[in-house]
Amino acid sequence: MATPSFFKKILIPADNSKYSIGAARLAIQLAQLHESQLIFLHVVDVRAIETMARYGHESKEALLVKAEESGWKVLYSLEEEAVAKHVQVALTLEEGTAQRVILDVAEKYSVDLIVMGKHRKSGSRKDVVLGPIIENSECPVLIAK
Repeated sequence: MATPSFFKKILIPADNSKYSIGAARLAIQLAQLHESQLIFLHVVDVRAIETMARYGHESKEALLVKAEESGWKVLYSLEEEAVAKHVQVALTLEEGTAQRVILDVAEKYSVDLIVMGKHRKSGSRKDVVLGPIIENSECPVLIAK
């Protein structure tokens, strides 16, 4: 007997960190329980790429292509895991700042839950991203350790 679906759509911002992958795996389990659709999102931070291009040896365009290829690789890997567990999946890769893109995508897809991985210790740059998402999200945000 299926349980009522409290979380029809779950957004998972994903990078290649162990915390992000752990959060994605938790979201896959939640999706199985609630018969939810997962939306895996990878954000390409254009500001970081511009900074790397300014001080590095590669062009902004070359760095952007590498970042997008890396992002799609993460997304396809997570999609494979979810589909193997019979979970419905959508993938999206967006450019911008993480906190703005995550909130915009959550609104665009009318998600019921955001599942994110906690990175590093408190006070880190990641907290700068998590704080505004938690405060400004229209839906619950689950932070997985």
